[in-house]
Amino acid sequence: MPLVVGGTGKVGSVAVRHLVDKGRAVRVFTHSPDKESSIPSGVEVARGDLDKPETIVPAFTGVDELVLVLQVNPNEHARGLAAVEAAKANGVKRLVFLSLVHGPGTELVPFYQSKLAIEAAFKQSDMDWAVVRSSSFFQSDAGLKSEILNQGVFSAPIGSMGVSRIDTRDVGYAVAEAMNKEPFETGEFRIFGPEALTGESIAQIYSGLLGKSVRYFGDDLDE
Repeated sequence: MPLVVGGTGKVGSVAVRHLVDKGRAVRVFTHSPDKESSIPSGVEVARGDLDKPETIVPAFTGVDELVLVLQVNPNEHARGLAAVEAAKANGVKRLVFLSLVHGPGTELVPFYQSKLAIEAAFKQSDMDWAVVRSSSFFQSDAGLKSEILNQGVFSAPIGSMGVSRIDTRDVGYAVAEAMNKEPFETGEFRIFGPEALTGESIAQIYSGLLGKSVRYFGDDLDE
């Protein structure tokens, strides 16, 4: 049975649904009772808090697989290591981790540092592992809805090189497929959207959809 940490989020919830569709018994680890209504019927719920390691261990009873999807958070490093340690202590055989595409210099960025430390922890264990690496999510723009609609600006620092952004539903599907693959394949899998989008081109798309001018200024961090 897989335990899904992050199973009520945008990516994890999709992974849970696909695992259930494949006939898998699934358990979701959550610390948010208000999100439990989003968990599909028949899925087990394990309540706990990654910031409290003593609440993690009981969730691993009878679990031999772990899907680990972590939110961006200052405690991500500690939370991820706590989950990996609990998995190792309870004999989990397979782990699928959602991570980022790393390149030169990313090890200096805290958000990337935490991912690298978590990856190192399970790669040095006896578990089989798969890392799904994705690029920027389309759904991240939801947090910018007000400024796009009301101010006519798009401020996400996408840049001018182009980013092959992707839908969280595709990422969730990929995470589930990595766990379902038989035989299980250890390794890293990169997934991207079909088109490289720049900050300017995204602003133009929003302009067309809204019928109003949306200006991009994400390259100007001072502004």
